[in-house]
Amino acid sequence: MIKRILIAVMLLLTVSTQVYADKVGGIEIGSRGIKCTGFNVNGSDISKIDSSYNNIGVMSLKNGAITPENITNAVNAVGACKENFDKSGYTKTFIAISSGVNIANNTQDLSHKIFEKTNIQPAILTTKKHWI
Repeated sequence: MIKRILIAVMLLLTVSTQVYADKVGGIEIGSRGIKCTGFNVNGSDISKIDSSYNNIGVMSLKNGAITPENITNAVNAVGACKENFDKSGYTKTFIAISSGVNIANNTQDLSHKIFEKTNIQPAILTTKKHWI
């Protein structure tokens, strides 16, 4: 729960600094599936307008890696979500791979295939602390 709140806050902060009045989508690739959330952003006023979840079990690991089948399923789910956002008039979409998925040894493969499908470079979240 806390992780999802942090991801939402990260997306909202990013959105609020880049978009002033628009519909913005956020896609989270989590260990259990893909969550797609749409926001209406008007200056500092942000409201959730749409949400869906695709439970595809991304983290069924084999030898520490996300299986090719699960990568394909995740990429297709992210692509469908992005396509729905585009058809619904969303002007910006952000994609994040959760820190739970990032424990797999082939997260970069997933990220690359998502980029190929959506032309959006996913943010890969980590549990490592970075002090500024």
